[in-house]
Parts: sequence; structure tokens; C-alpha cells
Amino acid sequence: MSNGSIIDKCMEMWGTRCIASTVKLGIADFMSDAPKTAQEIAGSLKLNLDAVSRLLRALSTTNVINQIDSDHFQLTQVGLTLTRNHPLSTASFLSAATDPGYWSIFGSMEESIRTGRPSANRALGMDIWEYFAASPNEGKVFAQSMERVSLSVLYPILAAYRFEGKRIIDVGGYHGVFLKSILDLQLGGTDSVGILFDLETIISTAPPHPRVTFEAGDFFDRVPSGDMYLLKHIIHDWDDAACITILKNVAKSMEPYGKVCIVELLITHDSGLIPVIVDMNMMIAAGGRERTEDEYANLFTQSGLKLNRIIRTGTPMASGSVIDKCMDLWATRCMGSAVKLGIADALADGPKTAKTIAESLKLNEDAVFRLLRALSTTNVINRTDEDHFELTEVGMTLTTNHPMSAASFLNACTDPGYWSVFGAMEESIKTGGPSTHKALGMDIWEYYTKVPEEGKIFAKSMENFSLAMLYPLLASYRFEGKRIVDVGGSHGVFVKSILDKQLADTDSIGILFDLESVLSTAPPHPRVTLEAGDFFKQVPSGDLYLLKHIIHDWDDASSIKILSNVAKSMERNGKVCVVELLIADDSGTLPAFMDMNMMIAATGRERTEADYSSLFNKSGLKLNRIINTGAPVFIIEGVKDETFVHEE
Repeated sequence: MSNGSIIDKCMEMWGTRCIASTVKLGIADFMSDAPKTAQEIAGSLKLNLDAVSRLLRALSTTNVINQIDSDHFQLTQVGLTLTRNHPLSTASFLSAATDPGYWSIFGSMEESIRTGRPSANRALGMDIWEYFAASPNEGKVFAQSMERVSLSVLYPILAAYRFEGKRIIDVGGYHGVFLKSILDLQLGGTDSVGILFDLETIISTAPPHPRVTFEAGDFFDRVPSGDMYLLKHIIHDWDDAACITILKNVAKSMEPYGKVCIVELLITHDSGLIPVIVDMNMMIAAGGRERTEDEYANLFTQSGLKLNRIIRTGTPMASGSVIDKCMDLWATRCMGSAVKLGIADALADGPKTAKTIAESLKLNEDAVFRLLRALSTTNVINRTDEDHFELTEVGMTLTTNHPMSAASFLNACTDPGYWSVFGAMEESIKTGGPSTHKALGMDIWEYYTKVPEEGKIFAKSMENFSLAMLYPLLASYRFEGKRIVDVGGSHGVFVKSILDKQLADTDSIGILFDLESVLSTAPPHPRVTLEAGDFFKQVPSGDLYLLKHIIHDWDDASSIKILSNVAKSMERNGKVCVVELLIADDSGTLPAFMDMNMMIAATGRERTEADYSSLFNKSGLKLNRIINTGAPVFIIEGVKDETFVHEE
């Protein structure tokens, strides 16, 4: 898969969610002092050994973990920031971003783009602040994450600006880290004092400071008097009307010649991904927004204040950091919304404005603009002028009619069921089984039966993925047989393509073998017979068997059962072609994170050459050869072992 493709972005999204599991389960902290084996980690933390091995293997294809020998893994410099005691720890931020409440909010983000309001009420039945009050553990993690973000930008802020004032009011300052740092590091030899102003429930747990007075209150009602006001990461939480109320209260209470310092991200023409993706986060979670210089000037003017100057602190996030990975995860989820809401298809024929798209699709214009603005910092959308946006070449693959469309794959990955399954992935690493029962109350196949709309999208995603792999398969291998059995072949695209493109002038026929419910909607083909059945019980006789993306769905015992049925029914000198991803030392992220997907969502796995050889040997088959197709998938060719005795 080409770097930067939509499938690639989905793997990175899953990768970031896997990284979060190392934080939530204590794996990163356990690895902080020295290289560890999967066995040591699983034994100490009471996790499933196979699941931990697969997680570490997957993460060793990223920049957070290195595999230093066949058994040992260690954290990289970026990986060390996942530990809770690191001075630049991102553990709480990543944990908060993937906790159940926040994960659910992002899973419902289409609601925000339709309405312009937060999706929290749809996802959680309440706003985000009510949820954190009702779920104090998640609220605590969120608060810790904000405190860590504050600490990470604290010293650049203090280096860039001299804070001066006799009475410094930290408005909504939580535990007062910012205020206390100013008093200690900049105003240590002065008589300046600080007032930490926040809700009673918050300041009641704030550590004391000899020069800071705590005052409880609501900044929508009033703020204490002072000559310097600090509002760090406050204004972005709220819409314009709420911000004007807060700032008016500041202006009313401000002493003559006083100042207010707002510390926020700023959206500019060259500010990159983080401010605009965090802006989407603020819209979805809280109803707030990140703003431009003009928008701050307007807020100040309406509040009795004047914009004096803007100071750039020089605190960009390093590329490849864990925060950066979170931004990429959110960006990919935003791409999912562009597919689900028809925005990508609306852009298929040329540049459009947010207004045109919103009116056509009955969406909120401001929300559509913010989404398009965010995605214009990625490789899927270009902003052609102030108002118009167009799809890039990669972005065109988000459209449903593109020949290499990834729309259904991204749609399936971000549908409610699948999104919930990944949100509960720690269950898989604890048990080694899928997290579907915890997330959905049933396995994924039952869920798709009960929620057929999502099942249909998933089936389409697999069909499109198969189509993308089809031509490399046909170009790299000559499929030959009189009776070609497509086992679990869905609508038979693979067997029909072989008959049409490789065996058109032969008398070969195909048997499409799948469940009755699947075959009932399969389009007919003059040389393909449909046969309903269950491959765990038996398969039709034939001399060439196709199993494309079947074996990876199942654990070893189930896979052996399927392959044994193939071997029993296979005619003499027959072959089986298993088409799957293959895990190797240099196979990269796609097979490794698809393997995590198979563990979390089903009971399956991606495998190595040695794994397939073992499966074949236990099924009455012999591994003959493996064909590299030049695409991500390989053809694992097996032949019948005539000496093998099958148990009845």
C-alpha cells in the first residue's frame, strides 16, 4: 500500500490506539527501565502472552518501540514519553483521548457536522463536563492530561513573555500550575500575589502556595479584581457568546492599565495540522473552537477590551511525537466523516465552497468549513482560495466511484460498531480474545446480522479491498483447474475474474461456496455454480481451492478445520491458494496492525510463513511455495499430502 494512502492512514489510526493500550495497561511504565520480553510483561501485568507479543510486534514497526532481538523490546526516545514519570509525558493525554467517553464522542462526530453542536449529548447523553463529573476517573485523567499539556508549554511561554502585575488572577486555572510558576520563576523577588479562581470542587484539591489565594466562583458570573488576568486554554472551550461573557467579566473587574493574557493555539495560514484538528476536537467535544487573530480581535472588541499584540512562543509539537499521532488519528476520523456525510463525493467533480456543500447536503456550514479547513492540512484536500476546497489525488480515493476507492474501508473502520470494538481493545490484550463481547455484547458477525447497514458497508469494504488486490494477483500467478472452488467467496469476484481473464478459452468452471444468506444476493455468472454450505462442515470437491481473506479470520484450530475439509475434498494433484497478508521481518505496519485488528475484532490473526507451513502440515496439506504479488497480499500455495491420515 502506498505511503500516505487512506488504508495507510487507517493503519496509523489503529497504531495510535494500540500505543494507548501500552499506557492504559501499564506496559510502557513496565518497560521504562530496561528491555523486556513479552513473557515478562504478560506475567507481571497479568495479560495474555500471545496478545502482548502481537502488540509489541506491531508497535515495533512504529517509532515508539524497538525490537532488539528475537525476544526483547525496548522503548524508543518517543516511546519513553508514554511513561507517566517522564518530564514530557504524554501518557495522560493519550489515555484521555482514548478513554471510553472521549472515544465515543469522536465516534459520533457526524452529529456535530450536521448540527454545528457537540456530539457529546448524542454519544453520552450529556455534555462532556457533566460526563466527567459523572465519571470521575475519566475526568481525573482528562484534567491530568490538560495539566501535562500546560507543563509542556510552560517554559517556552515564560521565556517568550514577561508577566507583570500586583494581583494576578488565574481564571479557571485548575490547580494553578501556570500562576505559581509565574510567581516563582519570574516574580520571585516582588510583592505580587496570585488569586486562583475556579469552581469550589476544583480548588478544594489544589495544593497550597504561600503567595496564592484560592477563590471559588463561576467565571460566567464574575471574576476577582486584578491587574493581570491569565486565561490559559479557557477561551477555546466555548462558543463566541460564552467567551464574550467571560471576557466582559474580566474587563469589568480589571484595574486601570491592566492586561489579560490568553494562551491558546492560533490558526494562521501556516499553522499546520494541530490547531485546526484541535479546533475540530473542540467543536465535537465541547462546542468551542480555536481561532484566528481576527476572531480574537473581534471577541475583544465586543467585550470592552482591545487586542494589543500576539506573541508567538515557539512551542510547535515535534513531528512524530505522541501528540502528533493523536492529531493524525483525529484527522483520519475526520476523513471518515467526509465519506459518511457525502462531502467527498460532493467534491468529486471539482472545487466547492463549504456553503455550497452544506446547503446541498443539509449540513452546518460553519462545521463543514472547519472540517474542510482541517483536512486541507492533510494530503486529501487542497484549499484553492479563501473559500474553495478540492480533493487531491489521494482524496479522490475517498469517493465511492473511484476505481481504487477506499471509501467503504474507511467507512467500515469508523462505523459505530467497529469504532466501539477498538475502543475496548484492552480487553483483548488482557484475555487474548476479541473485545467485541465487551463492546457490543456479541461477536462481530452477530452484530453485522443485527445491524445490517454496517454489515453491508463492511462487506463492501472487503470487496473493494479485494478488487484493489485483484490485478496484482492475476499478474503474478496463473490459476489453473477444472473445478475451481471459491471458499467463502462472498459474491465471487475472485473466481469470476480468474475465469474471465485467465481461463476464458477453457472449459474450467467455478463453484462459489458460501452461506445461503450471502449467495442469495450474488450476481449470476454463466460458468459459476452457487453452492450453499458451511466450510467448517465440508466443502465441494475440486482441483483448485481459493481462500482469499478467509484463514486470517480464524484461530489456528478453526483454520485447521477449514483446511482439513479442503484437503479431504481435494482431487488428486489439486492445489489450494490462500491469499493473505504475510508477516515478515520487513513487512512493515500493514500486516502487523491488521493482525491486531483480527485479534480485537474477530478470533483471527495474520501469520508468518512458518505459521502457514504448520497449519498446512496439520491439515493434510504441504506448503509448496509463496508468491509475492507485489501488492500487500501473498499467495500461499499448498498441495495435498497423500500420506496424511485424517481423523474422522
